[in-house]
Amino acid sequence: MTRIIILAFLWNGFNLSAQSWDLGLCLAGSNYSGDLTENSRVAISQTRLGIGSSIRYDLSNLIAIKVQYLFMQIEGADAKSKNEWQVKRNLQFRTAIHNVDLLGQINLSGILFHEPRRWNPFLALGVSYFKFNPKANYNNQWVELKPLGTEGQGMPGYPEPYNLNSRALTFGFGNRFFLSSNISLTLEFLWRQTKTDYLDDASTNYVDYEALKQNNGLLAAELGNKIKAIGGSQRANSSDNDWIQSCTLGISYHFGGEFKGGSLKFNRKAVNCPKFK
Repeated sequence: MTRIIILAFLWNGFNLSAQSWDLGLCLAGSNYSGDLTENSRVAISQTRLGIGSSIRYDLSNLIAIKVQYLFMQIEGADAKSKNEWQVKRNLQFRTAIHNVDLLGQINLSGILFHEPRRWNPFLALGVSYFKFNPKANYNNQWVELKPLGTEGQGMPGYPEPYNLNSRALTFGFGNRFFLSSNISLTLEFLWRQTKTDYLDDASTNYVDYEALKQNNGLLAAELGNKIKAIGGSQRANSSDNDWIQSCTLGISYHFGGEFKGGSLKFNRKAVNCPKFK
């Protein structure tokens, strides 16, 4: 019985569909979760705007592939926390994110109907690759943090500077609504579990202020240990990597079909399962 259900599921996805694709533009709201966000409320309060573009290809009514570029901005500040120790630490950062998502989508309407409907909820899973460059405000100027080595990077006995390129496991959900045969709106929520803990330039322990000043300079000491904590005491939590969240509202131009009777009818021939003689 299980095999019959699986075969029926695949047949519904591939036999009753035609290939099509669309091009899209979107507005993005993004935020981050990490050492400078006390909870989700604080993370959401620090949401900033960005833009993006995408190419989406429907392999079937059930499965689609989407490649998406997003220019996002994220920020964090201890000053917004209610934790006394975090306010005292007083770290802050912001960074632009240049991000590319490669996503597979499962169209839930493809499970229930033979043809896509005007409303198309979907699940998304994939990978992301992105670039970042955290900065902090010092005397009303935004200073790049990586070159400073605020946690002793580059000093004898400390790690090398971290990489400004990283990747992420990405997942989420959304809904696509067709205004017409060619125009659709998409609302999508994505979570990215990144492979870096340095979006905010904070991951490990404090380095002694004087040692940091002597080796990496006054600016590194001022931004890395402004409270002059004891060297080796906890500055951040290295056990959890940072997250990036985004919500996008996009508009797309769709190629390959028209609506008839409430369903999207593709102009191309269906992609049938191969037959063997």
